[in-house]
Amino acid sequence: SNESKWFDSMAVRKVEKGDKVLFWCNRWVGQQSLANEFPRLYLNSLQKEECIINMGEWAEGVWRWNFRWHRDWFVWEREVVERLSLMLGEARLVEGGEDSWIWKQDRTGNYLVKSSYLALCDSNFFPNCDDSMLNTLADIWRLKVPPKSNLFLWRLMRNRLPSGDNLARRNIVVDEGVLKCVLRQN
Repeated sequence: SNESKWFDSMAVRKVEKGDKVLFWCNRWVGQQSLANEFPRLYLNSLQKEECIINMGEWAEGVWRWNFRWHRDWFVWEREVVERLSLMLGEARLVEGGEDSWIWKQDRTGNYLVKSSYLALCDSNFFPNCDDSMLNTLADIWRLKVPPKSNLFLWRLMRNRLPSGDNLARRNIVVDEGVLKCVLRQN
């Protein structure tokens, strides 16, 4: 989705321990998840939903991978297994370390709401907004009203209110009787 691509461009996962990161399904080494990069290996794995820390062990200060497979590899598949091994050689796990996120928009690596807001305004995250619409959206947050009112106006301007049309577009089924508008006379 557009949101996840935006976030991936703003933050990078720093893996040291591997206890919060799914080995196959999260992007932590390379440009995409290992399941997407190596679909055949993923399908053969007995450890599809495991965190990195459960995919091996520390032995005398050295990390050793311990993969479990449904079956042995065919000769022609071994090249793909070797590519995975090379990619994993780039990963630097740290015994006793902690997983974290590094926010690329701040020189300290810490997340700041302001840097996120500025990055959103400078990006193409709002492709259907012209400058006047972006200014209006920015003005909403400057209003001296309760935060829930700001949020309501923001969602209204971005067509993100849970209306019948929006819910249907997201494949959310709601009873027709619930969707009756109190302002509309039928």
